[in-house]
Amino acid sequence: MPKELGLKGWVEDMAFSFTFSNFLYNNFGRPWMQLAAHGAIDDMSLAACKAFALGFFGNSQRQPWIQEKGAKEHGISLRLLIKELPKADRVNAAKYIIPVMLLLLYNNTVCQNVDFSHHKGLAQLILLCGPERFQHQPLLNVFEATRDLLILKALLERKRTFFEEDRWKTVPWALNPSAKSPTNHLLDILADVPAFLEYEKTIKQANDNSLRKSLRSRVEQRLHDVYQWRWAWELRNPGAAFEVSTRTSTQMPSLEIPRGLETSLLFTTWLQASEICLYNAVLIWLLHFQGELRPAAFPYLSPSPLASFKSSHPSPLLLPGQVRSLRQPAMEICRSFQYLIDSFAKSGETPLSWLMPISLAYYILQEDREYVGWIRMRLDGCK
Repeated sequence: MPKELGLKGWVEDMAFSFTFSNFLYNNFGRPWMQLAAHGAIDDMSLAACKAFALGFFGNSQRQPWIQEKGAKEHGISLRLLIKELPKADRVNAAKYIIPVMLLLLYNNTVCQNVDFSHHKGLAQLILLCGPERFQHQPLLNVFEATRDLLILKALLERKRTFFEEDRWKTVPWALNPSAKSPTNHLLDILADVPAFLEYEKTIKQANDNSLRKSLRSRVEQRLHDVYQWRWAWELRNPGAAFEVSTRTSTQMPSLEIPRGLETSLLFTTWLQASEICLYNAVLIWLLHFQGELRPAAFPYLSPSPLASFKSSHPSPLLLPGQVRSLRQPAMEICRSFQYLIDSFAKSGETPLSWLMPISLAYYILQEDREYVGWIRMRLDGCK
């Protein structure tokens, strides 16, 4: 009996199991992707999840018949969505978000097609719903994942989004403010960066001094916010990080480890490492803007003087007020990244933005060939 005939009866179950165990960003979809797979949301979400899982499984196992089955399911899901989307309004728009997210994952992961059309559709659906629609689960998790994704897209395109508005930073969590994670508080600040990039371009083109002054004020306020976040993090996470000798390999013997990376940072939890890397990425963006707008003021003073901070757990991490160049937070990202890679699969955490900081560190360190090689080797380990 051909192998395919024996598998056809349960290939969908295998595809779901394989995808949830091996897809690099499977935590990003918790719990809504699992709910979709079990048909616990609606038929559109189930169809889209089935297409994604079959496509991912078929590609990974190099099985054309499974790939074809995934492509067929993708076509069914896409046609169903196209038929239903014109009915979207403020009342029902939320139910289309998960199918669109899953079709986007299919596009990016299975087809490896960086097509932003699904991103635009997602943004329109979120905006149509309004922030109040996401105050309950599982839609709050869906909103957090979508916001994360769309902010990263906005950074690439250097275009502002509605996520910079205060209501999108507060209303979804208004019924339970304690449910808002430290990562989402950082994303509140990062949501302003695409607008800052737009303003920066306008200032350079038009030499608009009033806009320069306004942007400088906003950047300094966000620097204040991110430093306050960092001090609060330090109080919540005493002794969270420690240094170890960097692990060597045949690809990177000890003699070839770049200067400054001889020691790596380990953390008590994966989420702590992710938060610190995201903090450093946000800090790099803000200090970049400040350096452009007011070079003499760099570095911006911490709102909490370093001398007044008392800790029984000396930290190897940079504290506010200790950063003197963009290179320092970039190096801290690099020193934390191996731990992030090693621990991600078993972390159970969801941030999609965990890979953005190392990309930003790459940009800061790109003039040094040894650091570029080191980062590329680590990124190859994520594929």
